[in-house]
Amino acid sequence: MTSSIVVTGCGIVSAIGIGGEPFRAAIESETSGIRQRENGGGWAPIADFEAADYIEKKGLRALDRSARLLAVAAKLALDDAAWSEPPGSADPLGLVAGTMFGGLGSIAGFDWSILADGPRYVNPMHFPNTVISSPTGQAAIRHNLRGINSTICAGLASGLYALDYASRMLVLQRAPALLAGGVEEICDESAQGFGRLGMLSPTGRPRPFAADRDGSAQGEGAALFMLETAQRAAARGAKALARLAGFASAHAKAGEPEVDRQARAAANAMRAALETADISAPDIGLIVASASGSRSGDDAERQALEAVFARPLGDLPVLAPKKLLGETLGAGGALATAAAILAVSRPDGPSHALVNAIDCSGECASLVVSKLDDQPQ
Repeated sequence: MTSSIVVTGCGIVSAIGIGGEPFRAAIESETSGIRQRENGGGWAPIADFEAADYIEKKGLRALDRSARLLAVAAKLALDDAAWSEPPGSADPLGLVAGTMFGGLGSIAGFDWSILADGPRYVNPMHFPNTVISSPTGQAAIRHNLRGINSTICAGLASGLYALDYASRMLVLQRAPALLAGGVEEICDESAQGFGRLGMLSPTGRPRPFAADRDGSAQGEGAALFMLETAQRAAARGAKALARLAGFASAHAKAGEPEVDRQARAAANAMRAALETADISAPDIGLIVASASGSRSGDDAERQALEAVFARPLGDLPVLAPKKLLGETLGAGGALATAAAILAVSRPDGPSHALVNAIDCSGECASLVVSKLDDQPQ
């Protein structure tokens, strides 16, 4: 990734707001989207979400929840970027999305139908939604995105990896611009998985980094960003919001205690991202953490942050949006990036923000989002 990649549009669909300004306002006011579940714990569904309020209703029946979330995020990002493409363009726009499970509800529903009714009675119309790349493909079809179409699966780091992949494609001139980000849905199957893994807070109130934290809440959402080279954006007169200045990843090695090896990998990813962005730790004015209230995951990120910044966590400018959004899995990195972009795009915002995504599998990624060079400080 190089600092020539800029963000010219944001599309955000979340439990705390749909669109950039509602999302920013909820972050600033600490308005939570988490509700109590009848059977205990908490979750953060996007209440009263109707894709037809944002995109054409025709054909929506064939799209599952993940595809609808992503298609709406794409529409919002395209509008925010004021993107227009000549019909039949030889240089079409594409889409790169990160996800952990894709349309998990569709996958599980199709499998259960086979088990309950037999393979002769499954609905063939449901089969396309069982492919993990289906949401990305369906959103591209909906908006005629004929360019690169890729789905990135890397656990909680999926959204950040998607942004890096898209940035590399732009640097290599494989596309004029790309929508990139992440998506994840809430469904019964993922809720059961959260419960079996002991990830859910019994109180339904995630408290990232708190000493008495007891787990997270289940969340969902989608965030996509229009990425372009600075030169291309300037040529079409687009207003850039921020630039992607640096990215790095690392994977925890086996042979150490879980928290220690995770912390070491996370610290390595942060340091490398700062180096790629050609800045140092004191230059960071905002840290958008991956912390969700997880007992071990938050400890690892705390250790990593204190090692990289050489200061206690309480003295660092840390934002933990999963306190409001819940654990949004593959969409988490993209939604965290949205918070960072909206922060640095403000005239009085920080010059540089660091976004973390740390997965329990050992995958760690960090992204530096920076204010535009010609933007007032």
